Amino acid sequence: MERGELKAMLIAKQKELTIGIDELHADAFKRHNATKTNQQNNEKKKEAAFNTLEEAAILELHHVNQALGRLESDNFNQCSECSNLITDSQFTAIPYTKYCSRCANKHFFRSTLHLVPTR
Repeated sequence: MERGELKAMLIAKQKELTIGIDELHADAFKRHNATKTNQQNNEKKKEAAFNTLEEAAILELHHVNQALGRLESDNFNQCSECSNLITDSQFTAIPYTKYCSRCANKHFFRSTLHLVPTR
């Protein structure tokens, strides 16, 4: 994938995430002002969901910003772990990826290990 095409994808994603985070904040502000005593339990659940969404969006925006920085290097399309080339289909699916498919699968597997119950 060409650097310019990937940069355009990343900038579009950056804008989308920034707008989404701003909308989350505006919605939280509206909910905060409308909260009444009998709605507090429901609001606590909404607040927890909001925090999860906000954290995910901020983390994804961080990854996008890091990827924009990597575009300045000559090896922006190389896996940061093994140096294999990252495929166009990977960049299309996740424009801010820094791993080839093999390393991405390895990291995903590691991150889900804690979800598997032990006996």
